[in-house]
Amino acid sequence: MGGSGGSDYSPGPGTSPEIDCVRLRFTAHPTSLSADVLSTVAAGDTAGVVLVDDPPFQAIEVWTRTDGAVLGAVVERWAELQHCLLAGVRFVADFVTVTSPVRVNVHPRTALGCATLTARTRLYLSESMPAPPVGATLPLSLDMNCRFGEQTRVKDAVTGHDVGWVRCHPVDLPDCLAAGHLFHAVVEAIDGELITVRVEPRPEA
Repeated sequence: MGGSGGSDYSPGPGTSPEIDCVRLRFTAHPTSLSADVLSTVAAGDTAGVVLVDDPPFQAIEVWTRTDGAVLGAVVERWAELQHCLLAGVRFVADFVTVTSPVRVNVHPRTALGCATLTARTRLYLSESMPAPPVGATLPLSLDMNCRFGEQTRVKDAVTGHDVGWVRCHPVDLPDCLAAGHLFHAVVEAIDGELITVRVEPRPEA
């Protein structure tokens, strides 16, 4: 999958022993922290752990669930975690402390709660697309050909044309869409280029 910036957080090549990915749990101190993103999270919050970019610039990053913002990178247990992520095991990071030193508990995702997956987040418009009106309800779809973070596409409800994308729940929402769950984004506010939408499951017909 495509990455978010190309910085190389990887500690270098290595080999991973045979490990039980569902039992991999450890404490990490994220590096290359974004102060702006850190100010938006609190102890007890949960973020996604994602593998981005391609070797030799591969990174394991912590992305917030609300808007898919990159908090920083995980370097502890790197080879083992990379092995498990490549094997398709999903991991999350629970924030223990959000002051220096920032500390998270990394562990496999226990469940995928598609029925309760919601977020108030930003809609990023595709090039040359006009902003949809406030109150518009726009269906979501999954496009795995887009780079990571842009795979959850927002569509025009009438024409089906691509409007843009949302980055909230960057791991869970694509997984829910891939599993056949339906979601939409309701436009709540427009302030210049900032378009705020509410992402939620679509009610069954």
